[in-house]
Amino acid sequence: MDGLTHNLPDTFSVDELEVDGVPVLTVHGDLDIATAPRLCWRIDEARRRWIRALVLDLSQTGFCDSTGLRALAGAERELTAQRATMAVVVPASGPVARLFDVAGARELFQVHATRDEALAAVR
Repeated sequence: MDGLTHNLPDTFSVDELEVDGVPVLTVHGDLDIATAPRLCWRIDEARRRWIRALVLDLSQTGFCDSTGLRALAGAERELTAQRATMAVVVPASGPVARLFDVAGARELFQVHATRDEALAAVR
């Protein structure tokens, strides 16, 4: 590891907005072992409000590893137990799309190419 990696700014963030009563969480930056717990915390915050649906927008996510994918699977299970639906926005190409394709995650999650499609699916 070079000395520069320790001085990189933390560029991970999760923005939340509500569209017609549906929380939309947009992930900015890399979703990996270091950041997955922060995303889980944000999803849990929304889930505690007894939501009926959640859109998780990964269109601004530059990278997702297996830890991030496991975090999404855990969130999906918790929301399903609460009788809520989760839709995931994954762009058509890029690292996140490749992970979803290789891991078969499109079969595990309700995946959509755009935020509008995801919102329409959970309404």
